[in-house]
Amino acid sequence: EYVDLGLPSGVKWATMNVGATSPEEKGNYYAWGELQPKTEYTEMTCTSYKLNIEDVSGNPEYDVARVDWGATWRMPTADECNELLENCTWEYTTLGRVSGCKAISKINGNYIFFPIQFYQDLARYWSSTPSAYQGDYESQSLTIYKEFIRVSTAVRGDDYPIRPVTK
Repeated sequence: EYVDLGLPSGVKWATMNVGATSPEEKGNYYAWGELQPKTEYTEMTCTSYKLNIEDVSGNPEYDVARVDWGATWRMPTADECNELLENCTWEYTTLGRVSGCKAISKINGNYIFFPIQFYQDLARYWSSTPSAYQGDYESQSLTIYKEFIRVSTAVRGDDYPIRPVTK
């Protein structure tokens, strides 16, 4: 399922993360560009670390959203994450008993819930876009933290969930 936030691009965001069965579940964690969760996340165990890869959105070799959910789903690009930031207000809340952040559309009032995975109210979600200025070992992520919400870089070997998008 998806939520139509009325975004200018027409992109619709999934109601939950890959591997989750409800919006408040965290789902599976992945290294950037990998199709399977693993038990250890380091630079040494990351298959995409140091690979010069273009944006992987929709690429069945690197996009777990497409592989697990089908050809109409994919990882969001960094531009689509920025579009979400610009067109939503962000509210820290709970869903069930899970802490997280609602992205509430400024256009139509619909929202999606992002569970917070880490201590200190920090959450990161992979985008499909590699970092253009950090070489071949970082990619861009949607970073949700109490002091800021933005697209920032993260080491590809780190483990974050994926929130798919569709048209």
